[in-house]
Order: sequence, then C-alpha cells, then structure tokens
Amino acid sequence: MNPRDTAIQAFQKRFLQTPLYIARAPGRVNLLGEHVDYNDGFVLPAAIDRATYIAFSPAFTDQTALVAADFGEEAQFTPETLPAKTQPDGSPLPEWAHYPAGVAWALGGASLSTPAMQAAFSSDIPRGSGLSSSASIEMAFGVAWSTLGAWKLPPMQLALLGQKAENQYVGVNCGIMDQFASACGEADRLMLLDCRSRTTTSVPMTDPAVTVLVINTNVRHKLAESEYGISGPHPPCWFRGCGLGHGPVAVVPFKVPRQELVDDFFVALVYKAAILPVHVGPQRHAKSGGSLPVRQVSFL
Repeated sequence: MNPRDTAIQAFQKRFLQTPLYIARAPGRVNLLGEHVDYNDGFVLPAAIDRATYIAFSPAFTDQTALVAADFGEEAQFTPETLPAKTQPDGSPLPEWAHYPAGVAWALGGASLSTPAMQAAFSSDIPRGSGLSSSASIEMAFGVAWSTLGAWKLPPMQLALLGQKAENQYVGVNCGIMDQFASACGEADRLMLLDCRSRTTTSVPMTDPAVTVLVINTNVRHKLAESEYGISGPHPPCWFRGCGLGHGPVAVVPFKVPRQELVDDFFVALVYKAAILPVHVGPQRHAKSGGSLPVRQVSFL
C-alpha cells in the first residue's frame, strides 16, 4: 500500500471519518555540498519522488492528536504542553512526535496560527537513509497548519521555521538544505542554493541520459546522536566557509560499494509538480452534518 492510502486508512480507523485534507512534502537527494549548508556553502539538492503524506482535519478541542501509521503509535499535545515536550497526561512525547510538535512550536513562536488537528501520517522515504525524512515530515505539517490556520508563507520562510524546529526543539543542529529542498523543489530541476545569501538558482535536469541513483549502503544514521547534536560549531567544520582560508580541507577517496549493495537501490526521480487525484469519496461529518470532500495540498 502506498503511504498516501496508508495515511488515509489510519486516519479513518482512528478518527472514524474521512480526512478533509491530504498534505504532501517530498524527501530530497543532494548532488553537491554535503555538510556545508551549516557553514554558509553551496548545495545542489533535488526533491525526489518519495514523500510524507498527512491525512488531516481540524480538531474541535485544543488538543492535537497524531497517528504515526508507520510506527503504529499515537501522540497528543496542546499549546501548553509543547514547551515541556509532554502529552496532556504528563508523559513525554515519543521521539517521532518531536518533529510535528517542533513545527507547531516554531510556527506559534512566529505568531502563526496552529489550530489543533487530527492527523495520521505515513512516508515511503527510508528512515535514516540521508534522504531527509524528518524535513519532509516538518514541511508536510507546515503546509497542513498553513491550510488550517489560513495563512501562507513563501516556501523559504517555512523552510527556515522547519529548520528552527529541528535545531531548537528536536535538538539537531542541521543547516537549511533539507527543509529548503522539500519546500522549494521544482519538477525536473536541481536547486542550487547559496546558504549564506539564501539565493537560489534553478538548474534544469532534463537530459534523458542522466539518471540519479540512490544506493542503499545498509548503514543507517541518526542525526540527533551524531555531531549534529553538538551545540556550537560542527566538527569537522569548526571553521566557516568550509576551509576557505580558515582551516584544512580533506579529500576523502570514494569507495565503490559491493555489488550486493548496488543491487538494492531505487531511482530518485525529480518529482513532477502535480497534485494527485484523491480517490476517497465525500463522507458526512459528525459535527457539521454536511458532506465534506477530501482536498489535497502540497508543496509540489
């Protein structure tokens, strides 16, 4: 089952109604500039065809209720419990819930409305693969709250708030590349970003002879437990500008992976900018009594 349908079914099972909206935000692959976005360098990412989907509706209380369909877990929070990262019963939020909760916290700090929602989400971005599954979650929830709160930000501004959520709430000192790629990606294009000035250049990628492969090395990473979790400058880039007059630059030889690892890959297609049709029919809403269609909102 695809993640969009998984999110819808999880929502229907938990909340006994059809969601009003489907939000989507893609993962990303990066072709240039690993670990330089937080050192004001240049990066060249692209949005890919794997994404996070959120089935959601407004709640009728102040409590946001979330279902992580891929984990089979639930979590709740209110504006009052966000700073302590706890649920209304006083128990700690599960780790996965820090990402949507952090987005709500960052948006609220920017005086943007974050109405309580009922939501279920699912993703086909492999976790711990370096394809920005966490940024995809943050941007999908960002666009969901922009829908419920009836506000709109430029994609880069929403990406910056997602980065703030990950830096200051989740505790991962990442740069802006992941959220930027998810929020600002364009169909059939790479996105060159100057992380110092935050200026972007759209680079066409339409040559049929060129294919981007994402290869599974079977090595999973967890940013919150890596050097990203260290406050202050990021080792090994203690200098700004990635060594331009401020420190040594190391050249690391590339090692070709074993054939059995090369066999386990998927093609990362630059995602086509299209809103997919929704195949869930209208359903009468328990509160309004009206027939409410499902609508899809998306960055791409």
